[in-house]
Amino acid sequence: MSGIENKGINALMNPKPASIEKGTLYVVISRLYFFLIGYIIYIALARFLLTPEQFGNYAIVIALVSIVVSILASGIEQSISKFVSARHELAYAIKRRALVALGAISLAASVAFFLLARPIAILLNDLSLAPLIEISALSIFLFSIYSVCTGCLNGLKDFGKYSLMTIIYNTFKALFILGFAFVGYGLFGAITGYVVAAFFALVAALLIARFEKKEMPFAFSELLKFALPVTMFAAVINLWTDIDLFAVKAFSPLASAALLSGYYAAATTISKLPQMIVVAFAAVLFPLVSGASAQNDSRKTKFYISSALRYSLLVLAPIVFLFSSTAEQLIVLVYSAKYAQGAIALQILPFAIAFFSLFLVLATSIMSSGKPKIATGIAAFMLALAFAFNYTLIPIYGIAGAALAALVSMFFGFCISAAYIYRKFGVLMSLKSAIRIIFSGAVIYGISAIWSASGPLLVVKYLALAALYAAILFAIREINAQDRAVLFNMLRRKAH
Repeated sequence: MSGIENKGINALMNPKPASIEKGTLYVVISRLYFFLIGYIIYIALARFLLTPEQFGNYAIVIALVSIVVSILASGIEQSISKFVSARHELAYAIKRRALVALGAISLAASVAFFLLARPIAILLNDLSLAPLIEISALSIFLFSIYSVCTGCLNGLKDFGKYSLMTIIYNTFKALFILGFAFVGYGLFGAITGYVVAAFFALVAALLIARFEKKEMPFAFSELLKFALPVTMFAAVINLWTDIDLFAVKAFSPLASAALLSGYYAAATTISKLPQMIVVAFAAVLFPLVSGASAQNDSRKTKFYISSALRYSLLVLAPIVFLFSSTAEQLIVLVYSAKYAQGAIALQILPFAIAFFSLFLVLATSIMSSGKPKIATGIAAFMLALAFAFNYTLIPIYGIAGAALAALVSMFFGFCISAAYIYRKFGVLMSLKSAIRIIFSGAVIYGISAIWSASGPLLVVKYLALAALYAAILFAIREINAQDRAVLFNMLRRKAH
């Protein structure tokens, strides 16, 4: 689910500083709303409004747009936030300059995306994608301008308005995407609704993010310089997470490519749910490691990294094992029996996403310690590896091959980044803790494999096994009362 996970990944590189608990609450609510609406849209489209083939094409087009937007907007948004946060009086001047500069660049990018629609469709083995790509092109310009407004509000710590903009956008997105598809326009309506929602969200953003007219001199080139490493990382990461979906479309037999991409899009949407949770740990980790590194406090740095890895693994393990062990029942429950053939990919993808989520934690540590090129280089190498494996495995194993390619590249990405972190800081997480957590997850995986449940009873099964997982961790003393206090302290330090 590219629109969702890319936003989540970009949030990793753009953590929202919070000065008061109320502001933090606003941001948390708006993010939860974003993810909720995103999943509602995807499930409604796949289950009720589009065929699997159309759903696959929708996911591909949105993924393409999201990658371009991440290249243009993610680094600029964080840079604006940084500069405005340092000097609030620059808000109007930065906004005006950024609207002109990014507006011109993003407009050119939108035109180029429109003109390249047919060549891109040819690369993806489906000329029917060309008009959809052309329709979506305008959203690149709209979202880029929107990011200027969000960056300014974030820098001013005006979390109320920032969260309001997020809620307005996602409300428009649900109304127009589902509305246009529902009244009979189908796939074209869904893509058109995506663009229309972006337009109205931008109008709302320009009305909300209004500042006192105060021209102040500042070096705009410094803003762009700061944005470059963040932009590069976001671009590589977003392409890496979507390369398997594109590859399924491009390397599958022509007669079945659209259908297989629909199955695969459904599987990836589900499998990436735990990643959204780990992004929150990464967002907390970024400023903590940055501050500790700036103070040369190795003890704190080691504590933050090891704690973030441990808590991430604690959250990931039960979700990954349960999703994989119930792949067919889960995909049918969420998307209907039409997507049951996507289960073969869903058996593998949760493990790939687990490694990728842990990679995000490690990459955050690398970047926040002042080495963004290292993190970007690892991700770029893994992107190339993922492409090679997709090219090799998809013609042989279909969507299972794409899932295996994701697993291999994300596993190696985790291993390489873990080796770098261990060499630089001398820490990862306790091997004993990792073994206990994985053992607890494996136990519930085994039980899940022999406990048959489907439909609403699947949810009951998940709750029961999640409780068992927690009980096992308590019984073997992996979780204790201090864990809750440690997590609370990490979040409290982030808030202050």
